Amino acid sequence: MKTLFQFLKSWNELLTLPLALLLWWHSGRILRLIDSSAGLYDIGILQAFLLATAGILFGHALIWLIIKISAPEVYSTLDDFISSNPSLTSWQKGIYSLLYWGFLLLSWAILVAGLS
Repeated sequence: MKTLFQFLKSWNELLTLPLALLLWWHSGRILRLIDSSAGLYDIGILQAFLLATAGILFGHALIWLIIKISAPEVYSTLDDFISSNPSLTSWQKGIYSLLYWGFLLLSWAILVAGLS
């Protein structure tokens, strides 16, 4: 039991996915408690999330593959940017990582909005 808590503590992102699915599953009851005439999304709305996730994963892999083939020096510089620069502070490493993943998340959100 202790190892399960340690695993969930280090992988706390895994808790949000079941929570989001549970919230979506019960959203009808929750919305009807607030407003009895509220309408709901159908199950097809999840297709937009699924297609956007597949699209961003495919695009991410394709872009990195193209960079690796066409400009191997640029790829190795970007791939090892954080670990090969000891002069970067932990704040700079964190900002770089958050900007990178923030742009990926923004791209994913734009894909979701475009598909729905």
